[in-house]
Amino acid sequence: MSESAAPVDDSTAPTGPFGHLAIAEQGKVYALEGQHAFALAYYREAIRLTVQSGEPEIVFRHYLECVLESLEKMGAYPEVLDYCAKALDLFAAAPETTQTSLERAHVYQRQGAVQLKAGDRDSAAASLRKAVESAASQRFSLALANTLLGWIERGLQVDPRRVAAEQERLNYFNVRPDTVDRSRAIRLPNEHLILGMTSAVKGKSWHAT
Repeated sequence: MSESAAPVDDSTAPTGPFGHLAIAEQGKVYALEGQHAFALAYYREAIRLTVQSGEPEIVFRHYLECVLESLEKMGAYPEVLDYCAKALDLFAAAPETTQTSLERAHVYQRQGAVQLKAGDRDSAAASLRKAVESAASQRFSLALANTLLGWIERGLQVDPRRVAAEQERLNYFNVRPDTVDRSRAIRLPNEHLILGMTSAVKGKSWHAT
């Protein structure tokens, strides 16, 4: 269910130092409409321009979060879990700081939520427990991780729709109607070409560059 998309020719992309913002915003618009394959094509182009222009890492990471959200909502759980595993490997080698503890907690929370959606309750419980513990070490609480772990420990039946509903209730996702500015979104001039290529490569793993 995952997608890959070819980059857009530079001559057709919005110009200016912040062109990637408008492109990413259109990706978010598509995500809100449930057109996640289209959203991924736009996110990938925004990421490419961000890297090309040397934007701060925080911009790249925000777009990556958007990518992961669309992959999760598409049901591309293996790809999200692969990202989580790689991120946790990096944290294992990083110095222990407040920031790394909290970032690791959020990755464990994402991992646990996706594992629960995929029906792997035991792995989900282990990941969510680590999320709660890592956050608590910094006197922080992760509402979603606490809730999902509580459901598992009480033996409740939890399907993907219930997890998703709780994520929405807690404003877990970054891309929401209240965070997207449709007036800032710009469609790429050759959109029909990149979206056509997106459809043509179904079945291949999504990658940022």
